[in-house]
Amino acid sequence: MEILANFVEIYSEEYNKIAELRKIPIEGLKRLGYPMYLIKITPNEIILLDSKLKKEGYSSRQVWKRDN
Repeated sequence: MEILANFVEIYSEEYNKIAELRKIPIEGLKRLGYPMYLIKITPNEIILLDSKLKKEGYSSRQVWKRDN
């Protein structure tokens, strides 16, 4: 199985947006003295197992696969 993982460029727009969502101030990150690395992982497949779905008429095992 192939796993796609990449570093998010430090202080890029994406990096800053993620920090903001996590309520981490950018200025605080810059004062650390070392970078806080973020790794972006893109799954090829996600499997959800939930017995409550059966009550709603769905299979209790749901699978999502990324189109390649």
